[in-house]
Amino acid sequence: MALCFTANVIVCLYDRNSIPIQKEAGILVFAIGSALFIYSIFYIRTGFFGETEPKLKNLVTKGPYGLCRHPIYLSFIVMTLGIDLATRSIIGLVLTFALSIPSTVNRAIVEERLLKAKFGESWLNYAREVGFMFPKFPTKTRSPEMQADEMIS
Repeated sequence: MALCFTANVIVCLYDRNSIPIQKEAGILVFAIGSALFIYSIFYIRTGFFGETEPKLKNLVTKGPYGLCRHPIYLSFIVMTLGIDLATRSIIGLVLTFALSIPSTVNRAIVEERLLKAKFGESWLNYAREVGFMFPKFPTKTRSPEMQADEMIS
């Protein structure tokens, strides 16, 4: 993940191709990602430093972790897209979608397995309620009678 990010930044700095977008838009996207990153780290504090293996003794479900299970990884993707847009790099965008996003999602999936093993039922309940990298929006719930009517028709 860090290697993809570093490669992406280097490519963006040397990419002579340009997408037609205002540099400031990329800076704004990067700032939003950075703010989410800092906000997320505030909630896990020392749990951030280390490998994918969970270091905290309790499951963090408040703050940004109440909106999605992996706000740090989401912020990483947003920051990377911000760099691509700020430098107007076409190749940077391609690398982001081809390498950075898949490697970030893969790391989040690995982390999910480790969190499930460590926190068990608490993790499963949390995962049911909170989205992977984006918030879950409430869906319309239908009464059992309406569901039965739909099955009959």
